[in-house]
Amino acid sequence: PTYPFERQRYWIEPQKQQQHHHHPTPPLAKKSDISQWFYIPFWKPSLLQPQLEVQQQATPKSCILLFVDECGLGDKLLKQLQQQNQDVITVKVGQNLTKLNESEFTLNPQQPGDYDALIQELFKQQKLPKKIVHLWSVTPGCQQQLDFEKVEQAQTRGFYSLVFLAKALGRQQTNDDFEITVISNHLQPVTPMELVSPEKATLLGAIKVIPQEYANITCRSIDVIIPANGSWQEQKLVESLLGELSISSCEKVIAYRGGNRWIQCFEPVRLEQAKSNTPRLKQGGVYLITGGVGGIGLVLAEYLATQVKAKLVLIRRRAFPKQQEWSEWLLSHDFNDVISCKIRKLQQLQQLGAEVLVLAADVTDLQQMQQAIASAYSTFG
Repeated sequence: PTYPFERQRYWIEPQKQQQHHHHPTPPLAKKSDISQWFYIPFWKPSLLQPQLEVQQQATPKSCILLFVDECGLGDKLLKQLQQQNQDVITVKVGQNLTKLNESEFTLNPQQPGDYDALIQELFKQQKLPKKIVHLWSVTPGCQQQLDFEKVEQAQTRGFYSLVFLAKALGRQQTNDDFEITVISNHLQPVTPMELVSPEKATLLGAIKVIPQEYANITCRSIDVIIPANGSWQEQKLVESLLGELSISSCEKVIAYRGGNRWIQCFEPVRLEQAKSNTPRLKQGGVYLITGGVGGIGLVLAEYLATQVKAKLVLIRRRAFPKQQEWSEWLLSHDFNDVISCKIRKLQQLQQLGAEVLVLAADVTDLQQMQQAIASAYSTFG
């Protein structure tokens, strides 16, 4: 050719990225002084969200899924959100999943499939909510006397409802972010004289763990005390909750009391060594350990055997060979058999000076536990 083969390269210059100055995070280090390992929760007053006009508070129009309570708070939030022109889907407790109209559903909180079907239906309608407001733990008053039925209902409409909802969202195979705001009453003892509903405490476990299991789901808790119906305090609370819903806050545990906003914080507390020389463990005392033949139970049993030569009552759910049958069991079973390993461990406890009684009982069965306690009394007095 009449021209040289001169190679030239034409580069597209990449955009210069902004340099982010990351401050190095100090490495985690174990504190050698065990007295510095402990923290206590406390409540700190926090500024209310700016009291904007209703039309200014509104977030850009989106779909909001509202689990409506039976105390009227959800209905008042619904009315205000609709005035903001938000697309709100409501869910109330029912016998089964029922689509009342395009924006109203009922479902059975005991049926995980109802949550799956609800989310799938919203996904088909292209109304998968980015914000979810869960008010099923807002209940009338504070239960002074609890029974099994009330505790179960609190778990079904609270803890399990959140778990089933998170699983249903997780099955959608979407990278969209979801924000779950759990509104409750009588959950947090912000002030010393408050009555609390201990059956609702499990909510906090779900709120903390769900975001660890699902990276695209965030959760926060807002605890309130319901003011008198129609009062100015009620209107102020509704406005405050609307303000909370209009922002994404890094504060995950919030409470409203008398119009004031509180957030939960933690501070270190130094625990000094107890000055009393009175031993907490009784020499030769009787100690009952549930799950006593499991890993942790046997560790505790070994400590008690070593320290005080205790009389040990070890409870397990399934039947266990009687003590007079242990030698025959070891001869007739493999060395690595699970029961054989446990028997040898129990024999070691006896060699340390402990007396061992293994009983079968389900800790959730009152009658079985009463029988186990009676057997322990008859054996050890």
